[in-house]
Parts: sequence; structure tokens; C-alpha cells
Amino acid sequence: SAPGFSFVLNDSISGSQTLVLKLSYTDEESGYVDVEYVKALINPPFLPVKASQLETIVSAQANWGYYSTVDDRFGDGFVFRSQQNALAEGGFLVGKSATSLSDNIRNINFRDRDFNILQNISEQNQENLASFQASSLFSDSLANFPLGLNVKQTVYTFPELPSSILLAYTLSNPNGEKEDSLFAGLFADWDISPSFGQNSAIIDSSQKVAFTQYPASNVFSNYGISLLSEQDFHAFNAAIGEFSFNKAGKFQALS
Repeated sequence: SAPGFSFVLNDSISGSQTLVLKLSYTDEESGYVDVEYVKALINPPFLPVKASQLETIVSAQANWGYYSTVDDRFGDGFVFRSQQNALAEGGFLVGKSATSLSDNIRNINFRDRDFNILQNISEQNQENLASFQASSLFSDSLANFPLGLNVKQTVYTFPELPSSILLAYTLSNPNGEKEDSLFAGLFADWDISPSFGQNSAIIDSSQKVAFTQYPASNVFSNYGISLLSEQDFHAFNAAIGEFSFNKAGKFQALS
């Protein structure tokens, strides 16, 4: 077999850069000539996260399941016990009004890209007996009306929780200005096979949990989000076509 080749990248290359390699083929005997282009994502702003029964990816900008650029999409969604993916999209939102809200999830046209990475996501030394721990830091400086916040995201898995991933968000205000009535939360578009249109959502406020299920499935699986901290719990669900992904619609769901 032909020997492989390697290349060295400059240390100054920032995260989430797409490298395009042009490969040219020539066969002198037959005169065959061809060109092929190969893309590689340099310093990707996401990490695979695996519990013993669950796997997904989490991005530095607090998306989970997938990481999307203008041209490409990375990740395999949210997979439980090697079944089919059950998530179309997931992400973090924070805001104080219908116009002052920051997120990195879909909008009416494509997606909002309000979060600027300050520290790329990377694995950390485990704390509190976690089997996996990673963190990132981002701001909302790319929003049209930024809140001026920094958000530290920390991801955990624990051996005692084989089908769970824990996400923690610490919000700080480097400007020192007081922010009242600030809302933060998670968005999940669950798509449980085989028929997404027959999924049903259930909210249990007493347990601070919202989950989605496909009741007709032979393999009965629930996918959901639970609030573990002491903040007030609020959940919102909507069927296909009943929700507008503009800032006003997102704030309505968040608040």
C-alpha cells in the first residue's frame, strides 16, 4: 500500500475552521486525471459525550445532539441504548424580553448564532465522582441586542446515572449591571421513532420534569429534561406547526 502523508497546522488557527484539501490524481499510463476535495473541521467546538446507555455531542455554544455550520452538520443526535436517534435539535436560551433574547437554535429562516465562544469545550479533571466532565465558556456578544452575559457550561456523566447527562450553566455579568427578570432554559425538539407526529409531551411540575414519549411504540422510551437546581420550574410544549421560532415565540416559551 502507498505510504500516508501528514501535515502540520499553524498554532494560530482558531477553533471551528474548515480545512479544504484538494487531491489531484494523475495516471500517466492511461492519461486519467481527476480532482477530489476533502473537508476537515479543525479544533471542532464540540465533544462526544457518552453515558453507559446514552450518547450525544455537546457544543461549546450549548447545543446538544448536533453542531451546525452554514455548510455542514456534525453529530448523530441523541441515542439511547443504540436505538435510533430521538432528537432533531437541542440548545440553551437566555433572555429578558421578546427582543432581548440570545440563543443558538433555529429561527424562522435558518438559525440564530448569538453565542461567541470564549473558551472552547474541553474535557476537565473529574469532580464529585463524575465519570466524565467537560466545560466551555461563551458570551452572547453576537446577538443583535446582547444581554452582556458570560455563560459557563459544564457537562457531566455519572456511573450511577447510566441514561442521563447533566448540564450546568453558570451565568455571570462582567459589566456588573443588575439584571432583573432574566429567564434561562433548554429547548429540545424530540423526534421519537417511528412516527414523530404521534409523539406526546407530558409536564410534571411537581417533579420539575418535562418529557416526550411515543405511546404506541413496543419499546416504551421517555426522553426529557429535569430541573435539578432550586430555581422555579416552567415548561412549554407545542405540536408541529403551532410554534413560531422568532425571538417573541422563544421568549413566550422561555418565560
